[in-house]
Amino acid sequence: KNEAGPDGKPLECVLLTPRVAPPTTHCFDPASHLQVSEKGIRPTPQGDTPFSSKVGDWRRVGGLLLPFSLETQAGPITFTAQVQSVVFDEPLDEKQFEPPQPAAVPAPAQPQPQPSTKPGAKAKSKGKPKPAP
Repeated sequence: KNEAGPDGKPLECVLLTPRVAPPTTHCFDPASHLQVSEKGIRPTPQGDTPFSSKVGDWRRVGGLLLPFSLETQAGPITFTAQVQSVVFDEPLDEKQFEPPQPAAVPAPAQPQPQPSTKPGAKAKSKGKPKPAP
C-alpha cells in the first residue's frame, strides 16, 4: 500500500495486521529502503489512541544502519527521542548480571522482663515452681 510522504514523494508502505491488535502501516523510502514512518491505532487505558511516528537520522554503527531520531505523536502527546551514541562489545563487569542479594532483616527485639518498682515486691515466675534444694 504505497502512500505519499510529508514532502509529497511516494513511499513504499506495508500494512501489518496482528491477530489481537489494530493494523499498523510502516512506510519506507523507495531509494534507501529505510523506514521513515509508522502509523496506526494503539489500545490504551484511555481507549484506542491513534499514533504516528517519524523515524530518521539513520547512521552506520558497527556495520549496521540504526535510526538516531524518533518522533511519535500519540493523541495530544508528542514523544521525541534522540540517540546520543551506540556502542557495541563494550566490556562489562560480570557482577552486573548477578541477582541482588536479599536485604538482611534484623530479628525482632525480645521483650525484657521489667524489674518491679515497688519496694519489697517479689518477682513472679512463670511455669512450674522449682523444687527446693
